[in-house]
Amino acid sequence: MFDDHIFSSMYQVFVDTLNSVIIGNYAAFVGIISGPLRVGMVIYIILLGYAIMRGAVSFPFREYVYRGCLLAALYFAVTSLYGATVANMIVTGLPNEFSSALGGPGVDGAGEFFDRLSGLGLEIASKMATELELYLEETAGTFGQPTDWSTAILGPILILLVVAATIVASAVGFVIVIFATFALALLAVVGPLFIAALLFDSTRGYFFAWLGSVINYIMLIVFALLLTVIATNASATALALVEVENANFLKPTLIVVAFYTVTAIFYFQIPAIAAGLGGGSAAIVTQFGAALSRSLGATSIVGALRSGRAGGRLAIGAGSTGAAGARAAARQIRGHNRLSRT
Repeated sequence: MFDDHIFSSMYQVFVDTLNSVIIGNYAAFVGIISGPLRVGMVIYIILLGYAIMRGAVSFPFREYVYRGCLLAALYFAVTSLYGATVANMIVTGLPNEFSSALGGPGVDGAGEFFDRLSGLGLEIASKMATELELYLEETAGTFGQPTDWSTAILGPILILLVVAATIVASAVGFVIVIFATFALALLAVVGPLFIAALLFDSTRGYFFAWLGSVINYIMLIVFALLLTVIATNASATALALVEVENANFLKPTLIVVAFYTVTAIFYFQIPAIAAGLGGGSAAIVTQFGAALSRSLGATSIVGALRSGRAGGRLAIGAGSTGAAGARAAARQIRGHNRLSRT
């Protein structure tokens, strides 16, 4: 297999830079949020205790103590515990565990996944280049000029196509992992702000939105690495059948380009699958709410129309009854007048 560690070197440089520039700045967010968080906790405890003493809420004293312990744990998680445990768990801990479970060296060596994937295609390209060189030497003319000009011209082009397809497909998956790692680092930096949102019921939605984003990007890394493992195992089987003999480069080129093109297309679908974990249920709920709103709106309109028709019928009936009463009264008056004349 091709031994040049291109993606491993790139990933290590990126992670080292990320750790020095971004991850080291989480302390600034901890310093910003710790003061307002302490004030908010004191206000919360005072108001809750006052409400319990006034009887405004029916909490027992043990509930008051329990909530105080939760607030203390929350403050500890945002300040002292965050950098040593929470941030490292988000950026490297969980992705590293999933990566190791997939048989990889860990997220710190995630580039090795893509070195293995690209190494198979680059090995085919190296065999093609060696075979082309030997073929041109064997078929060279008296003065060393090539006699098979079609192979001499098309051979390097086909080799470049194999290299390009291999690098592009591997680079797509590598960029997905790099981007997800960068996003996790950003989320880890601003994490104290969103963890502090657990203090009040009205702001807890921000924490769960932040947690959903963390899970989505972790799943993005896991799915990309899982697809890389599957593609590497499949390519090891498929490309082992490729034979580079007698400078017959068209068939190997088609096989390699087709395989890595399919792999790149699969990589492009990974973000949608990962986003569906967090956004799928929300989209379903949104669609259900919209359908329910439309249904309720249609029901209210139909009900209003039916009520209008019923009211119209009642009004018509009342008008008819009034008219009949007026005619009866008029007949009685005319009869009374006739009797008085006689």
